[in-house]
Amino acid sequence: MKIAIIGAGIAGLGAAWLLHKTHDVSVFEAAGHLGGMAHTIELPGHPAIDTGFTVFNRHTSPNLLALLEHFDLPSIPCDFSCSISLPDPPLYLSAEKEFPLLSNSFSPRYWKLRLAIRSFWRALPSLRCSDPAKGVERFFKQARWSEDFIKHYLLPLAAMIWRGTPAGMSHFPAARFLDILRSLHLSDPTAPSSSADPEWFVLSGGGSLYINALSAPFRDRIQLNTLITDVIRHRDCVEIVRKGGHSEQYDHVILAVPCDLARSLLSRLSKEEEIALSGIHFEQKDICLHQNTDLMPPSRKLWTAFNFLEAERLHNAYITRWINRLPSFADRGQNYFVTLGAPPPKQDLLYKTSYPSPQFTGNTFAAWESLPNIQGKQRTWFCGAWCGDGFHEDALSSGLAIGEALGGELRPWSLEETSPAARYCVSK
Repeated sequence: MKIAIIGAGIAGLGAAWLLHKTHDVSVFEAAGHLGGMAHTIELPGHPAIDTGFTVFNRHTSPNLLALLEHFDLPSIPCDFSCSISLPDPPLYLSAEKEFPLLSNSFSPRYWKLRLAIRSFWRALPSLRCSDPAKGVERFFKQARWSEDFIKHYLLPLAAMIWRGTPAGMSHFPAARFLDILRSLHLSDPTAPSSSADPEWFVLSGGGSLYINALSAPFRDRIQLNTLITDVIRHRDCVEIVRKGGHSEQYDHVILAVPCDLARSLLSRLSKEEEIALSGIHFEQKDICLHQNTDLMPPSRKLWTAFNFLEAERLHNAYITRWINRLPSFADRGQNYFVTLGAPPPKQDLLYKTSYPSPQFTGNTFAAWESLPNIQGKQRTWFCGAWCGDGFHEDALSSGLAIGEALGGELRPWSLEETSPAARYCVSK
């Protein structure tokens, strides 16, 4: 069959990897690089640095681990330590220091928040949400957790785990959120013990190594800097229209792009497609690679692997990844930071791009449940991190599932899936 794949992130490349030997595959990517958020930047005079996907949890990434083993690519342990910096009045939580500020030790607010945090992690094994569609913020409010705990700990923590925003995570289905926290084997990542957490790993040499290995067998079938403007579905084929008007016909199309974009490419959506493609929205968020310490906590003693800093209002918050906490960067003479969501610093900016950040809604669960009903209908398939929990594993799992469903080779490993995308990307 002749198959078009729109999007060369890990989902699209995973599908193409299984399909390229048995089908005529063409991959179209609007950007000038492969890998989507697995994007390694190499600048003169600086080491190669990943600006998007960096760390993964070994308990929730079975396909990624199997893929790395298949290509004999090493991963190394790293930490998932976190800090949260809040203004007016200043309050800091950090895995590097039990009392980040002397004033914290005399602050009733600090102790109330710490007590709530400890209560949460003790209660997590038995916390359950019976309504699969209920969002995180609503669930914890109804369970009478404090506003301070929800707004200034739980949602910032979720934003750091998902590389999103607190507002975007507030409607994430609470039942799934609790299951994920349990499966990550996390303890409080703002507590000093978290810096030695052995559950998190990073790709040695950067994400480009496995993206290049995965795409090498079909690199000649990938077209970068190619914007697709329309996907027109006919009874006997799918017509792919590029910017400029050139079109070509295919037997099937795989939309390995955010659901917002998939929706805009298609016309005459079915009712099920409307539901499945409207439950998650995406916002383009600036990502900056820089060396400006102004986007880090005010004291070096507070710096951790992931740092959440709240500006005047919660929606102005941003997250900075301190790259030097990665083992291969520990002895660098210069500091490197990757910041999500903040305006680009005026000084010490090395690179700027943007990535789509998921904004979950009250319709997210219904969208997930509708996905199997639209897979393969009208010769159209959907994959991406949004088809599951929003992680790199979900993107890979969804792409592999679509590749197998379309008659590609079976992946060269067997395992127990942890991603819900594995079932959402199989047609009913």
